[in-house]
Amino acid sequence: MRAPMRRALRPVVWLPLWLLLWLPPAGVPAAAGTAVDGFPPGLGRGLDLLLRLVDRATPVPGDSAELAGLLDFVAAGPTAVDLPEGGPLTAAAAYHRFDLRSSLRDVIRLGFSPDIPSHILMPSSVRRARWVSVEGRAQHPLPRLWPLLEGLDRPVTVRAVEAIENTPDLNTGAYYAYDLERALVLCRRGGRRFFISVSVQRDVSAVGREGVVVGPDDDWNYLYLGTVGLNRPGLGWVRSYMYAGWSVSVYAERDGAEAPGVRCGVFRSLKAGWASVNMVRRNHIQSGLERYARTFRRIIEHPEMPAGDLLAAGFRRLGRLSPSALAARLKVYFSALAEARGASLNEDNRRHLERLGKGNPAAHMDRDSMEALLAVEHLKAVLGMRPAATVDAVREPHGERTDEPEGAGRGAGDRECGGGFRSGPSLPGRMRLCEGPTTQGQGHDESGGPDRRALRLRAPARHEKP
Repeated sequence: MRAPMRRALRPVVWLPLWLLLWLPPAGVPAAAGTAVDGFPPGLGRGLDLLLRLVDRATPVPGDSAELAGLLDFVAAGPTAVDLPEGGPLTAAAAYHRFDLRSSLRDVIRLGFSPDIPSHILMPSSVRRARWVSVEGRAQHPLPRLWPLLEGLDRPVTVRAVEAIENTPDLNTGAYYAYDLERALVLCRRGGRRFFISVSVQRDVSAVGREGVVVGPDDDWNYLYLGTVGLNRPGLGWVRSYMYAGWSVSVYAERDGAEAPGVRCGVFRSLKAGWASVNMVRRNHIQSGLERYARTFRRIIEHPEMPAGDLLAAGFRRLGRLSPSALAARLKVYFSALAEARGASLNEDNRRHLERLGKGNPAAHMDRDSMEALLAVEHLKAVLGMRPAATVDAVREPHGERTDEPEGAGRGAGDRECGGGFRSGPSLPGRMRLCEGPTTQGQGHDESGGPDRRALRLRAPARHEKP
């Protein structure tokens, strides 16, 4: 009798500690349900319509009239609103509004593009994302939506399914994989154009697994241990899940009377926890939305952020790298990360990181994961951030096999580093990262990948501004 009794009591013993530790993964969509009375006029009706729109059986609205209350609320309403709980809205929800110094075209081009990874504008929240189907067609790419902003006589709607794996939570270390039913809507109300992104979680997520935030969260470096549980002392046994969720993001052009840009309003709700008990509160979601907004603004407003076509070219080069080339770059990345941040980790996590740096990352990661990580490293280089590893994520050293034709994809911003290796886009006034000499047998380790000892920093040339 005693052993069964101890097993039955264990959740009760740990429940208060879990309530203190649980924070949902920030920046992820959030709990199934519909809007309720008590919302500002028209807001609940607009949310209801959009949440149903992810179902391909739902008719597409012929104009924006049914969304008028929601669109007007985001464009000119308050910066915050208390979304009521109870009734059909079965879990906590939050709203956050922020402004972007960007065009609506650029927001869509960079964040909702067939040739730019969709996680790239939220690297602190999403590890990787993949469009599973578009309008019912498996592996079909998203259409190019930004050219459709011209004219836009009637709403345009695209429905899709997206597979997501998020980053480790800052407090529990848990990360989750799940599918989202998506709807993307372009519409016009009066003289203002809008873009709407809707996400509704499909089914319960995969069980939460242990991960680690390595160093400051703003550095976007994470470890994915893969072990079921929470990465907290005494809580490795917890089997947690994201049970349900939805998110509605509305991007509104700011009119000519205001400063040019885009106003973004995000509604989000989340139901997550363990043993079918929801542990999420409104303040948790609000904190996650604010974290998401900071990262989104930091990237899209950055003065070094290139045009969408140039950024996409870098990711195409990344997609052409062989698995061994991806693994070689990640070996350098993990080795450098272990040297820079390993001392801040506990012994088990430090050893895991060191194994990735000394072994073969491809044995622990699939191609999607490797590409997703190197895409973020490429973004760091583009933004002038100090990358964890002194290796160019997307460029091939001379002599290394690639499927890309000679000279393809090279832009005016690319420069030659000493020794014949190519660097990424020129970042005046910053150290640029270059690999070592190309002489056969030098600059590579025994596995054929770049030898970290041969990597070096090159200072800006004299003609460049300091």
